[in-house]
Amino acid sequence: MLAVLSAGTLTWQSAALMAGLMAVWTAMGLLVEWQARRTLITLAQAVPAGLVTIRWDAPGRQVARLVWGAGSDHHGQQSRP
Repeated sequence: MLAVLSAGTLTWQSAALMAGLMAVWTAMGLLVEWQARRTLITLAQAVPAGLVTIRWDAPGRQVARLVWGAGSDHHGQQSRP
């Protein structure tokens, strides 16, 4: 009888540990995403008008092209090829 109770306790403790680790992992992911967004907002507020940022993926294919501070006449340049 004692072996059955201790097996249930160990399973409960393992489940609680895994749930806690997943909660911490999720919280850290959300914190990292929030910090990345705050950094982007801060940079966007101080960037000079007309600065062009191009993002590439690993093989060298252009993913996105951003024209910072562009007026309505530059909207055609903001595209995702």
